[in-house]
Amino acid sequence: MPYQHLLVAVDFSDSSRRALLRALAIARALQADLSVVHVLELAVNPILEDTAVIGLPGVWEQDLNHSLLAETETKFLAWQREVFSESPFEVACKCYLEAGPVVPTLLHLIELHEVDCLVLGFQSHSALHALFGGSGPALWAQTPCDVLRVK
Repeated sequence: MPYQHLLVAVDFSDSSRRALLRALAIARALQADLSVVHVLELAVNPILEDTAVIGLPGVWEQDLNHSLLAETETKFLAWQREVFSESPFEVACKCYLEAGPVVPTLLHLIELHEVDCLVLGFQSHSALHALFGGSGPALWAQTPCDVLRVK
């Protein structure tokens, strides 16, 4: 059965650009829904970080996080415009900027939006590799859908 909904997780790298361009082509060919997400892990006060380890929530640095969210939103919008302008395909796409831990956030979005293919750019030096380097296999094992890694 062809894919109905693709989710592309991006980190603004060249490999993410290639993944999004590939997903645009696939979504157009299959007439599938397409969503793009960037997940921003927010700063936690390092003095109180140990409380998160013992099961208590950490304390977020409010000013820093609001600044990071605003800066990342601007960067995400500019990056989207740039990548979408490179594609010959016009595909309706929903874009999300989420804040939180990457793997649980992606798993939540996959379930919430009934995603049947997660698309990731992969390059050994990309931020996605850094984020998923140790947890990549755990993400792939927990993902209830296909995972397409684009080089």
